[in-house]
Amino acid sequence: MHRRRQSRTICSCRRNYPAHDDTVLSGTSHSGDADGPCHRENSMKRPVCLGTSGAAAIEFALVVPLVLLFTIGIVDVGRLLWTQTTLDRAVQAAARCAAVNTTTCGSATSIKNYAVTQAYGMNIDSSAFTVSTGTSDICVYASLTFQLIIPWVGDTVNLAAKSCYPTS
Repeated sequence: MHRRRQSRTICSCRRNYPAHDDTVLSGTSHSGDADGPCHRENSMKRPVCLGTSGAAAIEFALVVPLVLLFTIGIVDVGRLLWTQTTLDRAVQAAARCAAVNTTTCGSATSIKNYAVTQAYGMNIDSSAFTVSTGTSDICVYASLTFQLIIPWVGDTVNLAAKSCYPTS
């Protein structure tokens, strides 16, 4: 029990005595505490806690850039996945339209324009799409350069999508 009491000394500049002898809680005063616990005349040691006043600010300054970079990276990956999914959906809808509805999507230009209208929320030029007609199927390709927010990873990522439907 005696060892346990000795190990309960909290930071030496706050208390130089065990925590169970707290003067605030007991209402008594220890001798030599007139100037406060950190300014003892008989103490030759420098208090351990004296230099920790800015530690939280330094930790904050070190951690915040990493957290922000991680958060922006998550947003960038989300944008990339959303763009790829939208591009896949536009190509698939255009290829299906070309195979099923020849009045709306009868030519390569109309198929490209239909693909642009199916890319919801994106500003894509029709030149990003390519139409290829074979003997038994029709394929629509798309290629797009995606601009990242974080420049250190790489400036751009090339996205591509392809969809083919049979023309029966």
